[in-house]
Amino acid sequence: MPLAFTRAEVDHARTQPSPARALCASFCAKEALFKALRAPYNFTDCELLLGADDRAEFHLAPALCTEHGIGAATVEIRDVPEADGVVMAVVVLFVSPAAR
Repeated sequence: MPLAFTRAEVDHARTQPSPARALCASFCAKEALFKALRAPYNFTDCELLLGADDRAEFHLAPALCTEHGIGAATVEIRDVPEADGVVMAVVVLFVSPAAR
């Protein structure tokens, strides 16, 4: 787990009604970011703390933002209605035109 999740993510997930769902949502966000960047990065440079109401605190390491020209990022966690217990993450990155 230390290769994918920060200590804060693991500790926070343990306080949630469904810890596995919280960690799944975090991993989904990290994977979505990986796909958006089209480049490998250290998964612990992206942190998602998912609350019981699906409000998420989404943090990216400053060095990761600088490297990829990310000015801001948001995430939305959604349940997949067709698959019970499955979640997905929609990550939106605001990238400077010079970084493209």
